[in-house]
Amino acid sequence: MESGVVRIGTCSWTERSLLESGTFYPNQVKKSAEQRLRFYASHFDTVEVASSYYAIPNLQMAQAWAVRTPDNFLFHVRAYGALTSHQIDAKQLAGELRGLPPAADRQKDSVQVSEPTVLRAMARNFVAALAPLKNAH
Repeated sequence: MESGVVRIGTCSWTERSLLESGTFYPNQVKKSAEQRLRFYASHFDTVEVASSYYAIPNLQMAQAWAVRTPDNFLFHVRAYGALTSHQIDAKQLAGELRGLPPAADRQKDSVQVSEPTVLRAMARNFVAALAPLKNAH
């Protein structure tokens, strides 16, 4: 990154106040997340991905984000909550990660993950899912 460059964006292209204000997004893009991201990226060059704190994005989602934004666009991705020692909703885990927490925790809305092998698997999955963002921009 260039020295002295300041980027300004918001915490999400789906941020509630952007949607509810009726002043940022034109009516024709409000109902489509794809159109909102494309419109957002035409006005800002960076955005925080806040949803990644609550659930690990999937590869297809990150690929779609990369396609919908210009080459100079920068995604600031929040770390998945379990990776920052916060409690997570184990029911939100997808694929191979779903079976990693102890059986008693898998249906809980709030669980603390502390097993190092589980956290490493989550971290690998998280990084792999975001590869399209790194490769595209």
